[in-house]
This record gives sequence, C-alpha cells and structure tokens, in this order.
Amino acid sequence: MSDKEIELLLLKFNALGGAKIILNGFPKYFTTVVEIANSIGLDVSVVLHGGLSEFAEKSIEDISLGYILKLFKENKIKRVAVIKKGLDKIILGITGK
Repeated sequence: MSDKEIELLLLKFNALGGAKIILNGFPKYFTTVVEIANSIGLDVSVVLHGGLSEFAEKSIEDISLGYILKLFKENKIKRVAVIKKGLDKIILGITGK
C-alpha cells in the first residue's frame, strides 16, 4: 500500500467510529501507519511476539526495538504488549511505562 492508501484507509476507519488500532508485530512500514494514525487522532497499540534476540538480528534497515520504544516514549504508540516472558519488564525499565 502507498502512504496515501494507508491514509485513506485510516481516515475511513476513523470516519466509521474507529478510535484505536492494534498493530501485530512491527514491519518497517508500520512506522508510516503510526505517524498517519497519530496525525488523524487514532490511538496505536503494538503487540510484539519476538524476544530481544529477534530484534538483535535485524539489519540496519529494519525497525529496531529502540525505535519502537522511542515512539512509545513519545506517546505515538500508546501501549506495547509482549508475548515473551520478561520483555515487559525490560520495556518498563527503559520507558517507565
């Protein structure tokens, strides 16, 4: 999808009464989704399935856990839910959230 198509989809979702979106995982293009969603007033939450080792193996072009946490600290992502035991404590320690 193009950025414009993502924006049109989110605008339609918002017009139909949608207020929150939940992103499953975090592929690179989700940064665009987060920025557009924030610009039209949608709350964004993220569910992370991987552990720290998954993020350590990402190439420089891929999204790092650090970037997700940056968006979380900036309140662009309202909630980060994790599947792997203990990752929630690491996120809490880093962000205070």
